[in-house]
Amino acid sequence: GMHGLAREVSAQFGSCLRLNEPQATVCAHADVIPVQVDAPADCPRFCGRLLHGVDAKAKSPRWLSDRLRRAGVRPISAVVDITSYVMLELGQPMHAYDAATLQGAICVRRATPGESLTLLDERAVTLDPEFLVIADAQRAIGLAGIMGGHATRVTLDSRDVYLEAAHFAPASISGRARKLGMHTDASHRFERGVDPQLPRMAIERATELILQIAGGEAGPISEAQSAARLAPGRRRRLGGPPRAGARCARHRRLGAPCLQLGERSRARLDPGGRRARDR
Repeated sequence: GMHGLAREVSAQFGSCLRLNEPQATVCAHADVIPVQVDAPADCPRFCGRLLHGVDAKAKSPRWLSDRLRRAGVRPISAVVDITSYVMLELGQPMHAYDAATLQGAICVRRATPGESLTLLDERAVTLDPEFLVIADAQRAIGLAGIMGGHATRVTLDSRDVYLEAAHFAPASISGRARKLGMHTDASHRFERGVDPQLPRMAIERATELILQIAGGEAGPISEAQSAARLAPGRRRRLGGPPRAGARCARHRRLGAPCLQLGERSRARLDPGGRRARDR
C-alpha cells in the first residue's frame, strides 16, 4: 500500500516518516458477530466489526473518489469506496457485508464439494475443498481472499454493516482465482503475501472514515487469531545475518527495530507494513 511505499522511500533517503495511524474507535454498542476459524493454517487472523445506523446512501467526498479514479478504481458507494481506499492506502484487502443478510456466526472454512456461490460480479461458481470460503451459519457468503458474495453485498438500502479484514496464507489463495478465470486486487495481494499485522489497523481506518462520511455507531472488533511457530533454525534463516550501524538504522526506518544480542544486532522477524515476500 501507499504506507509501505512511503516507508521504503523514507528508508532509502533517510528521511523522517510520518504516518497518520488510525486511532482506536470508541465503541457505541457492544454487539458482535461471533467468528470461528475452522482452517487456522489458511486464515491465521480474522478481524470483524459491526456498525449500526450507517447511511449507505451517503456520497463519497471528492477527495476520495478522485484518489480512487487516479488509482484506476471506479467509485461505487461510500462504504465500498472506503474499503477500496483502505486497501490502496495500507495494502490490506477488506470487505463490507450488509449485516442484515448474515445468519448466525461467521466461519472461515474450506468449501464443500460442489458448493455454489454467486459472487459480487454475479458470476456463479462451483467450488471444491481447494477453495477457502467465508460462510455464515447457512451458506458461503464470500470467496476468501478473492471476492465477496452477491447476496450479502452492501447496497444503498443497507443500514448495518459488517467489516471484515483477514490475513490469508498465500498458499491457500494462490491459483484459486485463475482456476475460475478471475484476477482481483485482493487475490493479487494475498497470493504475494500481506502483512499479518494489518487487519486490525485496516478495520480501525475503515471505521474512522465510515463514521466521518456515512455516520453510524461502531461496536468492538472481534478477532480470531492463531499463533504461528517457527523452529529456531528457521527463525535464524528468516532473520538473516546480524545487522549493525547504518544498516540497522535503515531496518528501524522500515519498521523492523533491531534487537541487541550482546555485541550484535538483529532485525526483528516481522517488520510491519512489508509483504512476506519482501523480507
